[in-house]
Amino acid sequence: MLRTFLRLVVQPQRLGALAIAVATLTSGGAWASNICSAANVNAVLENGQRSNKIDKRLFYENIKASFPVFDKGGNHYIGTDAILDYWNRNPKLKDNRWLAYLMGTTLHETANRMFPVRETLASSDEIALQRLRRFLPGKTYYERWDETGQYYYGRGYVQLTWHYNYKKADERLGITDREKSFYWNADLALDPQASLDIIYDGMLYGWFTRRCLLEYFRPNVQGDWLNARRVINGKDRAADIAKLSQKFLTAIKAAEVPASFAETVEAQQNSSVGQDIEGLRTENTKVLKQVDDLRTEMLAQIEALRADMNRERTRFETLTLSNERLASDIAGARTELGASRQQVQDSMAELAATRADIDATRQQLSQTQTEIEATRTDISDTRGDITLLRGEIDDVRAELAALPRQLELSVEDQQRLIAMESSLASSEAALRAAEGDRRLNRDGVQAVERQMDALAEQLNQQNRQLNLMTQALQQANNRTLWNYMFGGSGE
Repeated sequence: MLRTFLRLVVQPQRLGALAIAVATLTSGGAWASNICSAANVNAVLENGQRSNKIDKRLFYENIKASFPVFDKGGNHYIGTDAILDYWNRNPKLKDNRWLAYLMGTTLHETANRMFPVRETLASSDEIALQRLRRFLPGKTYYERWDETGQYYYGRGYVQLTWHYNYKKADERLGITDREKSFYWNADLALDPQASLDIIYDGMLYGWFTRRCLLEYFRPNVQGDWLNARRVINGKDRAADIAKLSQKFLTAIKAAEVPASFAETVEAQQNSSVGQDIEGLRTENTKVLKQVDDLRTEMLAQIEALRADMNRERTRFETLTLSNERLASDIAGARTELGASRQQVQDSMAELAATRADIDATRQQLSQTQTEIEATRTDISDTRGDITLLRGEIDDVRAELAALPRQLELSVEDQQRLIAMESSLASSEAALRAAEGDRRLNRDGVQAVERQMDALAEQLNQQNRQLNLMTQALQQANNRTLWNYMFGGSGE
């Protein structure tokens, strides 16, 4: 304890730490009930000032070995410069571990960008929400807040999240104007200076999670790099961020120079700049002359470009008119094609109906042919029966003719003979009737055959008409397709 006391006495700039040490001893080794209270933090800040600054040139020379990303330049330097400038402007910030852990946190939260970004590195609310809903489904912090219509997903150096933290940022930074409010305009947290104020104030005073840097990095007490993650987000990636921060601390220590030396260097740089101003003025006059010459040349080129542009505009308008006419022709061709397709469909329907009629006619012809064949068979059978009957009648006539000459018939026999002759006459009449029916049947068969020939000729005519209609439809289709594709006659 004596060694610690003497060291503090010898280094007046660390007398603030003595006050903290005394407070620790008198309270039995414990801080006030809320170590992150504004009173405790302010007590540390107000007790003395830092006597050194960070030489950014030395810092970058040392940090590139640990973080090759700084070789890329760009926003990495812009964001890091802003953080270091803030530190250099505020000598009340004395513990360089605070700066190191703040920079390690920034590198992690911005995905190695060291510049204010949206969560998921999105370029807009819409893209950020799409990615969050896909990768973090069921979370509520990024959804629309009804009162303001804003989405309070992570933004800035520290990825400020939740609506109440955006409102707290307004309170801490003394913002009362609604147009400048983070709560009412969440994207303002992406502003580099605003984001810088938020991360410094939030980590120093512990209003992100009620844990602050002072809780884990107290004066003259070994730092708790692992649990310092609780200042931001529990212990998520705590070990990784601790390693990053310790690398930053090494570069910070190597770049710390006395404030007076830094101011002397700055003054020398300013003096050198003043001497260079005169030379620059002379050069500036020459440059202005060159600029005037270039301006004259560029104006001439601009006029020439305008003339070219007017010609191109006229050509474009002509092409536009041609395109409009072409579009109109295409639309007309499409209408004609649609009408032709409808006609084809109607014709195909008619052809289908005609084919159905032809099939029905063919079926009727087939049935008629079957009936004719049956009739022909019946006629042939009838002819045979008639021939046999004629033979029998001739035999009976011969016998009847011979009987009067051979016999002298009795009256009864003569009567029977008369009856037989009468019966024979009836048979002859029946035979003549059968012959008449046969002639009629022959005439009927011939009439049916003539009808079948006529039906066959009609069927052939319908087939020829069907072929002609099919050819005409094909030609109409070809003409329509030609007109649609080439805008001219296809004949």
